[in-house]
Amino acid sequence: MLAEQQAWIERELLEHLQQLIRLDSRTAVAQETQIARYLADQLAAAGIRHELVEPMPGKGTVVAFLDGEESEVPQSSLLLLAHTDTAGWVEQEWLHPPLGGVFQNGFIWGRGAIDCKGLAVIWLVMLLLASRLKLRAQRPIVFAAVSDEETGGRHGAQYLLEHTRLLQDVGFVLGEGGGYPVVFGKQRYLTCQTGENGPADGRGGRTTDRSHRSSSVHEFSRRVFAGQKSFYRVLSAVPRLWPVLLSRLQESAPVRVDLKALFQAGDQPETDWQTHLFALLAERAARQPAVANVVPYITPGWSDNRFFRARGIPTYGFFPLLDEKAVLTVHQANERVALADLSAAFHILFQVVGRFCQLR
Repeated sequence: MLAEQQAWIERELLEHLQQLIRLDSRTAVAQETQIARYLADQLAAAGIRHELVEPMPGKGTVVAFLDGEESEVPQSSLLLLAHTDTAGWVEQEWLHPPLGGVFQNGFIWGRGAIDCKGLAVIWLVMLLLASRLKLRAQRPIVFAAVSDEETGGRHGAQYLLEHTRLLQDVGFVLGEGGGYPVVFGKQRYLTCQTGENGPADGRGGRTTDRSHRSSSVHEFSRRVFAGQKSFYRVLSAVPRLWPVLLSRLQESAPVRVDLKALFQAGDQPETDWQTHLFALLAERAARQPAVANVVPYITPGWSDNRFFRARGIPTYGFFPLLDEKAVLTVHQANERVALADLSAAFHILFQVVGRFCQLR
């Protein structure tokens, strides 16, 4: 089915991402409502039920719904989450204008291409494809493109949870914060965010040694060491050696994991990686060439995911991209994403959502 729709999928991904990049939604200028209206127009044209919420001028959010046969079951919905505001670009030197949405040499260039308009477009096209093919879901699906994430989420995800009932039936969340490649030894892994080390207010706070109590840290280490030479597998039997061994394994890696943040993290809730949804993410992503495994990961900083984990809702950050150099452009000059990478991520996530929600 996806193969038959490939040309349409790539055209939609490209067109919508270019359009979103060209709409200036730097969080400081409070213009996310224009993104919400653009998305609402696309959803309306496809006959998809949605609602636009604007808690303050410019800070608009759109929430869309694909009802399922389990719609009457409390907290059964899968939320597809992305934010529409972006970082700025003061004093950055770009090859192409940050708001240009230029498509050149297979890459889409512009602020937000990865963080986080690319993921928002994947979720949008997923719903449009479901509508196009008249697919029905067993488990309800909710798509939320929220404002204000870059400055704390007060007028976006937090507002939806505290002042509306639009997300009251959400039982699982897929959002940003993971899916990026990391290399240990000669093996490449994709991270899946299961927790964050940034405190809820973003101002620093107490840290603890979580290496002996975190299921995510244990499983991250186990999966990495399992793919290494026997020397590392033997020494990994001693947990206190994990930071040293992992540091040595990633000495020549193009993207280095912040091991200090991983092992010394803020006391924030984690999502259990031992779920059907995580297993689907790992199974589908590991089919990609040169991907050894998917590892649960505690990321530095914070995102909107924390609002859902604080309520005990299983939440995973996973936007699978294989280009290390492109990932490094997030919040930096020349942010970009390859259309092929975006399309591959769409396929992985569509298959995961399709299986988890039983789309037919």
